[in-house]
Amino acid sequence: MNNILDQIIIDLEFNRDDLEAVWQRQPVLLMQYGARLAQAERQVADAKRGLDAVEAKLYDTHRKDLSMNGIKFNESILDAKVKTSVSYLSHRQKLDDARYLADMYKHAVAAFNHRKDMIVQASKLAIIEIERLGAERFNRPS
Repeated sequence: MNNILDQIIIDLEFNRDDLEAVWQRQPVLLMQYGARLAQAERQVADAKRGLDAVEAKLYDTHRKDLSMNGIKFNESILDAKVKTSVSYLSHRQKLDDARYLADMYKHAVAAFNHRKDMIVQASKLAIIEIERLGAERFNRPS
């Protein structure tokens, strides 16, 4: 996960001296991280479905086993048996990991939107500086 965070931080950086390249790269980065977010959210949904299926099966199995053995139980006992099961815990970990990744990409997308705002401000400052110096004028591209 640290590699993902390191890459996000690198991708968020931009060179104020080459704003044209920064503007060209911004939508690509936003799309890439948006797509990663969509994939991560899909993994969350898949993990949630897997956990729900395992949980339902475990409840059914434990309920039947306890009843067949003549053991009186209440829902808290049944719940404890299910939630301490290795299978349940494994699927729960997958869901937690998927949520963590999705949250990281949500924050990355928000950061890239913030980056866009910073690029706009840097561009405005560059225009003001160029006009102040009178060195160049912006011409419309042909």
